[in-house]
Parts: sequence; C-alpha cells; structure tokens
Amino acid sequence: MASNQARSGGAPFAALAEQLSEDVTTSARGGSLGGIAAESLYDWPQILDALAALHPGEVSAPVETEFGFHILQLREPPKSEQVSGRRIVISYDEAPWLPTYLAARELPHRSRSEAERLAGEIYERALAEPASFVRLLRQYSEHRDLSRDGDFGTWSSREGSPFPREIERLQGLGVGEIAAPIDTPYGFQILLRTPLAKRPLYAAARILWQSVSTVVVPEADGEMREGLQKIADLLRRNPERFEEFQSSVCCAGVMDTWQAGRGSAPVEAALARLHIGQIAATPVREGPGSYVLLKRAAPGQWKPEDVTFALPAPDRPDVVFVLMATARLELLEEAQREASTRLSLEPAVTQRLAELQALKVPWQQAQSLEERRNLLIQLQKNLSDLLGPQRYASYWGILEQVVERNLLRPGPGAFPW
Repeated sequence: MASNQARSGGAPFAALAEQLSEDVTTSARGGSLGGIAAESLYDWPQILDALAALHPGEVSAPVETEFGFHILQLREPPKSEQVSGRRIVISYDEAPWLPTYLAARELPHRSRSEAERLAGEIYERALAEPASFVRLLRQYSEHRDLSRDGDFGTWSSREGSPFPREIERLQGLGVGEIAAPIDTPYGFQILLRTPLAKRPLYAAARILWQSVSTVVVPEADGEMREGLQKIADLLRRNPERFEEFQSSVCCAGVMDTWQAGRGSAPVEAALARLHIGQIAATPVREGPGSYVLLKRAAPGQWKPEDVTFALPAPDRPDVVFVLMATARLELLEEAQREASTRLSLEPAVTQRLAELQALKVPWQQAQSLEERRNLLIQLQKNLSDLLGPQRYASYWGILEQVVERNLLRPGPGAFPW
C-alpha cells in the first residue's frame, strides 16, 4: 500500500515518509538520508540495484534488507557547498555510537523519549538566546568533541562523510542559525552552522594499544595506560626507537593528513601541543581500553575528494582492490600466527581461524571480480562473528601490517574497506 501510494505520485514522498515510515530517526525529515555516495552502499547490493533503475524523483518497489522493507526515492546529488558546524549531542540508551569510544563523560541511562524531550528544551533555550549555544553545549553535550566546543569540522556536500544528514541540515541554515534536534546514531543532535575558517592540517604516526575484550574493567584499562606510558618514557630517552615499538605493539601505523575538526578531539588536542617530529610524553585515551601514543608528522597535500552519487561504470577492473585483497587472503596464515600470539587467542578460536584459510582455494579459482568480492564479504563476516568487534578490529590491523611488510606500503585509500 505504501509503495503504491509513493509510486503513484498522489502525495509527496516526504509527506508519506513522515506519515508512514517506521524509521524514527528519519521520518520527521521526510525520510531523507542526506547525500549518500553509491560506494558506501556496497554491503546492500539490492539497494544499489533498486537505485540503478531509477531517475531522480522516481520511487522504487519495496526492497528488503536485514533492517526491514524500504521504499526509496532517488534524488539529485546535493548542491556543491562547504559547511561547518558545532553540535550538542544528547545520548540515549539505544543510540549505539557514543558509549564505546565517543562519550565525553559517563553517560546516564536515558530513554529515547527522555533524550528527545531534553534536546527539545535545550534547542528552545538556544533559539531564544543564540549567544548561549556554546554555554549550553559545555553544560549538556555528551560527545567527546565537547573538548573543542562541539566543532565537528568543515565538510563538502559532495565528499564522502559520516555526516550526510548533518551536512544537509547545515546547508539549510544561514551562518549562526540553529537547527531543531535530529535523531542520529550518536543521539539527538542540535546543530549550529558556523562560518568557514582556515584550519590547520594534522598528520601523525601512532602506536595504538587497545583491549581485545569488549568489556574493559578499570584495572585493565589502567594497566594498558601504564604499559604505553612506559614506552613513552623509553622513547623520551631514545626517540629513534619509535618504529621499533610500532612493529611490536598492536595496530601501529600512519594517520594520513586530515583537517582540524575532522579527527578525534583528544588526538588533535595532543598533536596541537607537538612540533613536527616530536613524540608525545603521555598516551592519549581514545576510549575504554584504547590508548594511542602519537608522533606528529608533516602533513601532506589535502583536498576533500568528490564522490560518485551515481553507480560507477568502470571500463576496467580495480587493480588496487584485487591486488590488496589477494595479498590479504594469501597472507592469512602469517596473520593468524601473529594474531594468536598478540591477541592471546583461545585454542578453539585459533583453530577456527586456521579453517577460514580454506577460503583461499575458491578465491584462487574464482572467475570474476564479483565472486571474489562475495568471498571477501563472507570472510569478513566469519571473522567478525568469531572474534567480536574489538578483536576483529585488532585482527584486521595485524593483517594490514603483515600485508605492508610483505608487499607494499599502500597510500591513502588503498584499502577499500
């Protein structure tokens, strides 16, 4: 029924979404998802297939995903514009993205309706006195970008970003205007559009030490901090050993050039105190059971790249994708040995990892890029289910190090995942 109504054109799509959609995070905005690049939807090929058949303004038949049934309207790509903003973030229990790494303070237990009501009250106060926005932000916001007064950077509407709906809302505001709360995976966000300004660039090398458990007790968290602090103390006397420690601690690597406001607030605050080549005297806490020791590097060239909002039609295979994916599968055995030691994996998990190496055979026999892509997705899902979110991230960090050591050091964007 909803599909027939939307496709018949009898009522505006946005009005139907507001009336009928069960997605509480988008219905109030007429179902808008903002500007989403086609490449970011590769996990849902059925969505891509449905969109590929549409022209702007047209509506799809119902499409099923693990989240339910979707009726989609294709819109024109957003107009090209750069926007900058601050935000007040009010969490609630079902919003998943703040609790693990991104909270500025201990989060209270709060229902969605309670968060919506509080965000509405804050919005009304900010609207009545716009100059109070930063004061209200410092009092109420629960995102860790609180430390930089809620600044979440400058973004182009035509680049890939984690904030498509926020960017769309900011585009509808004038500088200094405040948007009504929107519901997001962080919680309810109240946005203030800020003027564009010149921002510094950052780059860094890092030594990351993170827990392999999804639950980190305070004692273990402290032990990790103390362990990385000992490395920092050694490096104060022998800074030339930084790369040596990078190779022996989980998830070392280079943090490529980025613009201030886009990165982790604690990391940027630490880098701002360092000169190029200097190593931080203390580790930065990224979240529970996650600490990073930073060495500031000289930034390279940086320019946000436009993304493709339509489905790409390449005239030849993506050689880098195939090369790096092949290397990952060919080096699974070496990565598994390192992961078993560095992550202290249980024997049963180690055995299961060894069994997953059997995927190399169908990979080598695959006749098309699509077959290989499907095998990679299968491998990633199996690893995620086996290891859990924290150890899965650590395992892929180890695998990337193995690939770099054996094959090449990829440039920015070489890994498509």
